[in-house]
Amino acid sequence: MVSASALLLPTGNRDQISDSSLSPHWGIWATLLWSLLIILVFSIAQLSVMIIQIISYSDGIYSWLEFETKLQSIAYKGNTVAYATFASTIVCCSLIVGIIKLKREATLKDYLYFYQVSIQTAALWLGITLIFIIVSNFILYWLAEPRSQQWFFEAYTTAHPVWVLWIALLIGAPLFEEVLFRGFMFRGFQSSFLGLTGTIVITSSLWAAVHLQYDFYVMICIGCFGVLLAMARQMTGSLLMPLCLHAFFNLCGTVGVAISQYSH
Repeated sequence: MVSASALLLPTGNRDQISDSSLSPHWGIWATLLWSLLIILVFSIAQLSVMIIQIISYSDGIYSWLEFETKLQSIAYKGNTVAYATFASTIVCCSLIVGIIKLKREATLKDYLYFYQVSIQTAALWLGITLIFIIVSNFILYWLAEPRSQQWFFEAYTTAHPVWVLWIALLIGAPLFEEVLFRGFMFRGFQSSFLGLTGTIVITSSLWAAVHLQYDFYVMICIGCFGVLLAMARQMTGSLLMPLCLHAFFNLCGTVGVAISQYSH
């Protein structure tokens, strides 16, 4: 019989490497500055997509007030969300790869923990995630917070074709966010004075903070889920695990919105 610890823990500790030359990575302050740059580029990429869409569908030049109004109205349209996600994921993931390559002898597989996970381990973490989804949705329902995801319904109903939005939510968003928060940031923070606990708290908090489209209660749930993703990353020794869990989480949410739409 395989023990639970054998399923959760990797066969080797890939984080504790005494000789930094074997696994070079940026230190905490460089990681923080690079991460701020990446988030800035992410914002610019998403804003650029929205501006291009406004220009494409407008017949004239608007005043700043009219432009700002259109920007707010188009921000959560399905196609805008999808295209902005694709653009920012491609640009920012490429940027992260370039930043990692600036460190001599660094390899993407080691830096970002692209290691395989057993089927049994994946099934266990998917089960844990499913329990988290059920409990968190029950709490939000008890708090009368379903309305906080109104933007999600608007994005889904305005996406044409809708499968483009599905790809963006299930592949694009999880890929960029996991590579940045549970990959690049995690690697740079963990070997510093922050330690494992500080790294998990900070990366999860920062991840929740970038989801400004939600209200306070949902952001708290996102932060808690970030802790779960970080634990999956640490205990399995692989970024592929939180990446899959993130995609599964988004899948459940998107299916819920789709069912709700067709039930009305």
